Amino acid sequence: MAIGNPQKKDNYRSMTLRRFFIPVLLFFALIPVAHAQMTAVELQGLCTSRYDVDAGMCAGYIKAIAEELMADSDPRARVCLSPAIGPQTLVENVQRSWAERAPQPQDFASDSVAGVLKDRFRCI
Repeated sequence: MAIGNPQKKDNYRSMTLRRFFIPVLLFFALIPVAHAQMTAVELQGLCTSRYDVDAGMCAGYIKAIAEELMADSDPRARVCLSPAIGPQTLVENVQRSWAERAPQPQDFASDSVAGVLKDRFRCI
């Protein structure tokens, strides 16, 4: 006499697999949505937010663009930053530039920040 019903065990395994694979598939299906380009206006909102988390995301985003541009192999695209220039200085320069010429709603944040940094910190 066998203990347990084999058909119930198969159903249980099937349910367990479905419960695991459906969230995993949804996760991988939504990755492209999570990596959508941020606009310059959205970044500007983070930079002017009164919340520390938003300000930190703004500074980190701008610092990451600066580091990418410093390592660029194209000398025309490269920026030169002193180690003394911190993220807050970069944010202030970007905000000053946006105050002079407001970003357009369709501008990508990465392009807008890169343009400001190339103008203000061009290698001589």
